[in-house]
Amino acid sequence: MHVCVCVCVCSAAKVYCIYDVPHIIKNIRNNLMTHDLVVDDNVVSFKYLRHMFDEEQQSTLRLAPKLTKLHFDIRLFRKMNVRLAAQVLSRSSAVAIRTYVHFGRLEPSALPTADFVENINQLFDVLNSMCVSAKNKWKKPLSSTSVDQFKYLDECVAWIGRWRFVHPVTGASKASLPCQTGLQQTILGVRSAAAELLQNHSFKYVLTSRFNQDAIENFFGTVRSKGINNDTRTTVEYQSAVKHIAVNWIMEQPEQGANCLPDDDAVFNVIDELGRGHAAALETAAGNCTVSVSDEQRLLTAAAVNAVSCETSADLTVVTDWPDIFDLTDVDANIVAYICGYLCMKVNRISDCADCSSSFLSYRDSHTIASAEIQKHEIFIHFKNFDWAKHGLQKPSYAMFCLCSSVEKAVRLNIESCVNAQHGVVKQLFDVVLTTVDVYSYSLPSVCALHQLQQIRHVVLLYLRLRIHHFVRIRNRELKDLQLKQKQNVHVGKKNRKLEKISHR
Repeated sequence: MHVCVCVCVCSAAKVYCIYDVPHIIKNIRNNLMTHDLVVDDNVVSFKYLRHMFDEEQQSTLRLAPKLTKLHFDIRLFRKMNVRLAAQVLSRSSAVAIRTYVHFGRLEPSALPTADFVENINQLFDVLNSMCVSAKNKWKKPLSSTSVDQFKYLDECVAWIGRWRFVHPVTGASKASLPCQTGLQQTILGVRSAAAELLQNHSFKYVLTSRFNQDAIENFFGTVRSKGINNDTRTTVEYQSAVKHIAVNWIMEQPEQGANCLPDDDAVFNVIDELGRGHAAALETAAGNCTVSVSDEQRLLTAAAVNAVSCETSADLTVVTDWPDIFDLTDVDANIVAYICGYLCMKVNRISDCADCSSSFLSYRDSHTIASAEIQKHEIFIHFKNFDWAKHGLQKPSYAMFCLCSSVEKAVRLNIESCVNAQHGVVKQLFDVVLTTVDVYSYSLPSVCALHQLQQIRHVVLLYLRLRIHHFVRIRNRELKDLQLKQKQNVHVGKKNRKLEKISHR
């Protein structure tokens, strides 16, 4: 296992050696691609992740939308990309595998792989905490109250010790690999160092991401980018580059797609406050020409509502039969239900009506994933929900699910033509939905009677925005893959022509 830096946390006479956690995760992914992993008589195989991704390509909506062909076509420097490895070994991948197994699209033997992926993701969250007030229980920093986190780290040390890598063809077994023993040592080092800082040095919390080498990689990456991109600088060139950074009073962020995450440590960003003041001055000088992302989103929503506010259902011919000519697949229906739960909470947040809030809280408390019977379209929400969450994911009402399912059918049949329009995509899709679906015939139990029509309109508009974003994202991905394939074909053609010339000589 290639680790550039071994981080040492010194306290008095104690030294804790810790390997870089993101690179350990990357090496686990790389070894899992070439070997099956046997733990507790269960076989973990990368082929199930590939099969899950192949199933994803058959669906319009995706259970793990971040996964692309780049995550499985690992070549050259992509093997060094930690982001690709972390996204494959994520909880979304584990939930997607369980969902496909439930619907019979994957073999039940894939479940140990899902359990392994979720454990790795959870361990990575504990060893890479970045925020003080994270919503995810496992992403919170280690503190004196982190009983579950410390217990989980102890369990993982024993669990990792039971790993055994087996070659899928030859059957050759490896008792341990460097990434395996390195991960065990890292867990023990992080646990001991955090306990030392919390108990003997009055630390309130420990952000475990400060133990990885992203800060160092970002620093040296910035040094390399100064002047010329040179990996073999002399001491004089290195000193000059560092002085250049200091003179400019800025630490540049790594380029998009870099091998490490942006780092905001004050040790390296020594003029962080000055940089913020400079940015604020630029924003002030720009005047009213800049609009924040949230303000822009509000303006877009308001524009969409105003664009359709003049339309009434009485002016349109309502045809409600043709969206029923086909049914959503089990996977698509589950994703629609998941989106419905999000929209239910989103609409409640933008409402300032006390009756609507009361109706929402009453519905939320009486319809939870844990207490209610799980329907066929709620399987994904059931697997996606955290068992430790206080309220968990919102279970949508059946009326909300039927409404969004009808909207999804209308969108699926018309989004291609609407997106090709030069302007007014949301308005055109909204007109189509009003024409084909009697949206105002549905009644939402989480909304008061006075605001039913208004909230239904908000739900439809928000759903359309989400679907347009998903459609454009997938289409851009397909076009990018096509462009890459064409470049590869051109490269192969040039290589073949060169071989023909050589062979004729």
